Amino acid sequence: MKSRIELKFRARELFFNNWVVFALSAAVLWIVSRIQVQIMNLQTVPEESILLAEATPGMEIFAETWRAAPDFGIPNWQIYLAIFLIGVLWAVLDYGFSSLALRAVKDEDLPDVEVFSAYKRFGRWVIFYLIYMVKVMLWSIFFIIPGIIAALNYSQAVFLMVEDEKLKPLDAIKKSIALMRGRKLELFTIWVSFIGFHILALFSWGVSTLYSAPYMKMTYAGYYRELITAQSNVQSSAWPGVHSADDVSRES
Repeated sequence: MKSRIELKFRARELFFNNWVVFALSAAVLWIVSRIQVQIMNLQTVPEESILLAEATPGMEIFAETWRAAPDFGIPNWQIYLAIFLIGVLWAVLDYGFSSLALRAVKDEDLPDVEVFSAYKRFGRWVIFYLIYMVKVMLWSIFFIIPGIIAALNYSQAVFLMVEDEKLKPLDAIKKSIALMRGRKLELFTIWVSFIGFHILALFSWGVSTLYSAPYMKMTYAGYYRELITAQSNVQSSAWPGVHSADDVSRES
């Protein structure tokens, strides 16, 4: 397995070799995320929540902000629906972004519009997104740590589905869990190493993600490829002359 430093160095190298494609793709995701934020700002905070904030020490500033916010007269259910639909669009575009990153890591040619490629299997990615969100949120109910562990377990599912277009969402999640067995701390360390970029994004209105998003995504794609290679090596050691799970089943 390559170290975290090696994975990140390779990701930076790939970004600067293809910065136009990656920056434009990241810009598409940034625009969608900004639209979602603007829609969220249209929400009307219920009077009960404002009164509760006013009565809670330290929450008064939030109550003042909520009272000062204009009422656009849009029902909250419509806003929530719009937020959800934008979230689905972002998730589908993120698949294309993951595909682009994986192709770069595998030294394949990079098409300019790969970020839009998920429209070919739109339903498949929406189903995966819904399953992923529900599973992570359900685990998060039992405090934040189980939610983080769930996200780590499911982290490779998107890359698995990118490489195998016939792989079903639930099967991808199961394979991801198997790949991450005993590896969660490795990936968590990589996640934490990017915390500075997440903080920078907050103070740069998200503009910094034009660089950091491709950088992080290619690091994760590189880590995925390392997991696949490690798995193949284990299988080859256990079954001399056999290089994949499919080969193992055929041999038996």
